[in-house]
Formats: sequence, structure tokens, C-alpha cells
Amino acid sequence: MDDKVKAFWIKFCNEKKLPKDIKYESWSFGNTKEMADELAELVNCKIKTATTSAYELYEVGEHIPQVGEYNIILNGSEEPVCITQTKVVYIMPYHLITPEHAWHEGEGDRSYRYWREVHDRFFYESLGNIFKTARIRKHLSLRELSEKLQGARSKSTLKRYEDGETRLNEDDIALLCKALSLDKKTVVNDASVQALQMQAFEKFKESDAFPEFEKATTEAILASYTEKEKQVQKQFIDEVLDAFYRLTEKQQIGILNVLGIDVTDDYLKYILNRDSETSD
Repeated sequence: MDDKVKAFWIKFCNEKKLPKDIKYESWSFGNTKEMADELAELVNCKIKTATTSAYELYEVGEHIPQVGEYNIILNGSEEPVCITQTKVVYIMPYHLITPEHAWHEGEGDRSYRYWREVHDRFFYESLGNIFKTARIRKHLSLRELSEKLQGARSKSTLKRYEDGETRLNEDDIALLCKALSLDKKTVVNDASVQALQMQAFEKFKESDAFPEFEKATTEAILASYTEKEKQVQKQFIDEVLDAFYRLTEKQQIGILNVLGIDVTDDYLKYILNRDSETSD
């Protein structure tokens, strides 16, 4: 246990006259330092007083949040910021989340519309990217995938799924997972993680540092490729980049390492979330 976290907990127990052996969890929000910092501050300011997690992602028998439990909220540097106690826990279908809950989540303008737009858009875009990548790996066109589904989903519908333009229900997800030999639970989990990455990257794109970062990122890839392949021509650059963006994370990192490019967290978020088009 981190000494700072332990000291923070002991101080809290002394102030509240609580036994020091009470169990607690210490964790941070999101999957980036920036998101963890931002959301921890919202909690500390008593703006964010609620959160959500996907029930389907809990393993059988895995501990789920319980009323009365204490949580030490950490920032992006894994430093304790504040302590919360769980007052209410409820399990409900995603589409029944209420405007009141969205308000208590404390993000954006705190409206239900904002909450749904953010969660829906990033999740379904991520889900579409996962299915698109799986289809490409199997060398299937959209038409061939539709035929494999025996016409249950048309080529145009599958394209909208992959582009994140149409929401997939549980039957859609199960059908595509079966056709592409994917584990449904893994797909939903990966889409949730990628959605957080995309949300963090959207915020990064709004920063003053992004234009310079985007330029440097593209130049680094092109410069490294040109150095290794002297015959590359300008008209093939976009095709090379598109092919690179369609690779798996492991393949991308492997190529970057071969080229001697430093893979920073921001760099990785950029290349993993950039959109690419694949012709049918």
C-alpha cells in the first residue's frame, strides 16, 4: 500500500473517529492522467457525486460496489485527493439512466443529453472500430460479411455499425461476435476502454498543443518511413498511413519501435483513435 494513501486514510479516520481497520478501496477515474486529475477535482469540489460502470464487465463472483464502502479517490499521479462513501448502489438498464443521475455525474453541462451523447458516441464508435478491425483481419468485405450473416444485416447497415452511426443492441453485438469469432464480453470491455481513450483524446484535440502535436506525429511517421524506404513516393503517403492505422496496437508499437520512434502515451492515444477508411 502506498504510504501517502495509508497516511491519508489514517488522518481521515482520526478526524472522523473511525476504526482504522475499516476496509476501503483506492482508485482513479478514467485511463489517462488528465482524466483522472479532472474527475478527481470534480469529486473533491462535490460536483461529481455519482459514477457508472458496466455490470456485464464484472466477473461472476467479483465484488461490486456496496453501500457504506469508503473510496479514496486518486489523481493522475496516484496521489489521494479525497474520500467518498458509497450511499446508493443500483443496477439498471443503460437506457433507463435518468437525467438526475446524469446531473450527479457532474461532467460537461451536466445535462442528460450531454451524458448520453458522450457515452453513446464514443462507445458505439469504439465498438464499430473493433468489428471493422476483426472483419479486415479475416479479409472479409462488408458484402461478404452480410452474406455470412445470411442477409440478417445488409451491407449498408454493417457500414453504419462500423462508422458508429447506428447503435447496436445486444442481438446485433451477439450476431457480429459469432460471425467474427469474437468473445462478446471482451468486445464490450475493449469498447469501453477505447471509449475512454477517445473521450480523453477529444479533450486533447481542443488544447493549444494539439496542432503542433499532430504535425510532429505525422512527420515522424513519414520521416521514418522515408528513411527506411528511399523509393516511397508522395502519392502513397496517405495509403501508408491508413494501412498503419488499421493495424493492431501491438503491431503499431512494433513498427514504431523498429523505426526508432518513441511511443509516448499521447502519441499512442493519437494513433489508436485516428479514423481510417477501408474500401469495400
